[in-house]
Amino acid sequence: MQQTFRDDIASELTVPRHRPSRGFTHPHQVLGHALLSRGQKRALLAEWASDACSVEGRPGWRQIPGSGAAVVIDDILDALRALDQSHS
Repeated sequence: MQQTFRDDIASELTVPRHRPSRGFTHPHQVLGHALLSRGQKRALLAEWASDACSVEGRPGWRQIPGSGAAVVIDDILDALRALDQSHS
């Protein structure tokens, strides 16, 4: 059975708040992680893309919680697009 957008949203809402972001330093690592569901990957990347992770004085950068790594927002958005394209 093919997962729908509604299923994806439901799985995102059930992702625990203690997301496994500590080991990641780049969005492509999230995409390649075999144990995360598509919804978990989307939720994690969306969290990183949010303003809550922005780097002060550098609006185009996001700091990954737990790792301290800084990534350009475009890399995160590219990963989200790749996730969408892999589903179509």
